[in-house]
Amino acid sequence: HQWWYDLLLSFMVALAMGCLLSDATLHLIPIALGLHSHDHGEEEGHEGHGHEEEEKAEMTATQRRNITIAITAGVYLFLLFEKLIHVVLPNHSHSHGGDVIVNPNVADVEMKEKGKETADDTERRRNGICSVDSVAWMVIVGDGLHNFADGLVMGAAFTKSLATGLGTTIAVFCHEVPHELGDFAVLLNAGMKIKFAVLFNFLSACTCFLGLFVGLVAASNDDVQKWIFAFTAGMFIYIACVDLMPIMAKQQSNSSRKKTVFLIHQIGFLLGFLLMLFIAIYEEDIERVAIDDSHGH
Repeated sequence: HQWWYDLLLSFMVALAMGCLLSDATLHLIPIALGLHSHDHGEEEGHEGHGHEEEEKAEMTATQRRNITIAITAGVYLFLLFEKLIHVVLPNHSHSHGGDVIVNPNVADVEMKEKGKETADDTERRRNGICSVDSVAWMVIVGDGLHNFADGLVMGAAFTKSLATGLGTTIAVFCHEVPHELGDFAVLLNAGMKIKFAVLFNFLSACTCFLGLFVGLVAASNDDVQKWIFAFTAGMFIYIACVDLMPIMAKQQSNSSRKKTVFLIHQIGFLLGFLLMLFIAIYEEDIERVAIDDSHGH
């Protein structure tokens, strides 16, 4: 079922790209610039409009320029983060850009080649985590920092509104699935046993919850919330355009079903965009349903 796995991964990468770009442009950037506001029902209509006018009055041209600088900083800092990983580990890219991770078949290749291990590889696996290559620990630490940042923005997003939190969570989930699959393959390649690879992948994922709680607390301040959203928008744009777009190009060029992969990519990207657009359009209804449900309980 290798072909099915390849198509599924192609769909997930395209879906992640659509979700990340759309979440940045439809949700995060408008909120950071003070352009995003909604009313909570007709009874609070005047109050909502008053809040919107107040927010616009507070956001000066200088403040909005600073926010756009923060968006650019988000792109640059994530670029810097990946470049530093390249310096420390020349043969690895933490996110989605390295050769090991880009190859959608890498996990299967690792499984198939287990019977072709050298004597050194076999001895290294027998000795457990003590003889694992240092690349594995760098991947785990880098992944933990990445997951902390994901949790931070999800916490800030849910502080803003349920719809914003939902959209951001979907975007994070879609890009983390192929990411975690790639990191898992790297850990296996570094000599880590499957059970330890699963364990340390889980432990690095737990930093997301720490980031979530920090985001919930920090984003209670509106100014801090805007800066978090601006920085995250830049990070999402970077991941979508620098990490995921080359993967999509490589998936199509390496596939024997180029037309099918092309179609899968378009479906995945458009589905991600439409999903974020749906959340943006019906944000008030989503909020209203959540409020009514909480009152009902």
